[in-house]
Amino acid sequence: MQQTLDPQLIQEQQYEFPYHFTPQIEDDVWKVYRYLVWGYEYLAILEAIAQLTLSYNPEKVLDFGCGDGRLISELSHKGIPDIVGVDTSERATAFAKAVTGSKSPVRFFNSLGELGAEKFDAVIAMEVLEHLNPAELTLVLRQIYNVLDDRGVFLISVPTQNRPLNKKHYQHFTRNSLTKEINGLFIIESCFFVHKVSWFAKILRRLIANQFLIPTWKTWLKFTTFLYKRYVMNAREKNGAHLIAVLRKDSNAL
Repeated sequence: MQQTLDPQLIQEQQYEFPYHFTPQIEDDVWKVYRYLVWGYEYLAILEAIAQLTLSYNPEKVLDFGCGDGRLISELSHKGIPDIVGVDTSERATAFAKAVTGSKSPVRFFNSLGELGAEKFDAVIAMEVLEHLNPAELTLVLRQIYNVLDDRGVFLISVPTQNRPLNKKHYQHFTRNSLTKEINGLFIIESCFFVHKVSWFAKILRRLIANQFLIPTWKTWLKFTTFLYKRYVMNAREKNGAHLIAVLRKDSNAL
């Protein structure tokens, strides 16, 4: 006999994403879809950061600049026992709380100062440092230094100068400029680059999502995913759109 799920449970499971907000009415035009033009690029960063975090087997993780909680949602499903999200946007953390659910072992704050004397095995700043005013960046990095365990890792991703400056960003980085920003607090243990800036990446983006056609055929999406991972995802310093780095505390820091 086939088991059936409780209808209320089915509904609850569907609230993993606020799907009722997908269809929109704009200028009396009904739209039933939304798409993120740079979605593959984002997923490349997300997958890289999530896998890197898990490789260190942390028990306590801080996601600084957690936004709407996408990374936290990924990590919380992997069994990390204690996750904290910090974002200055109360609206963003409200979304994050809704996404992660009340039963998830996640706590949220709106400033690093609220963490008190807590220490973390891993601190993550995924696409965050570029949003900070350069005049305040050193202070924020000092606060992160203070909450990171002496043996912990600070994992970051930042856009590189291979891309024009985004109007939402204060700066883009190179390995050298990042080294200068963290000097005296952290050292770069390792780094790599993702999303190759190329003509092929531009063509692939248009094949995935454009104003005329949003492909949903699974076979096609498997093919474009393969193409992205094979020819675009992995990059070098001279053509990578994003730098991902593992930082450790500088033993000589004051």
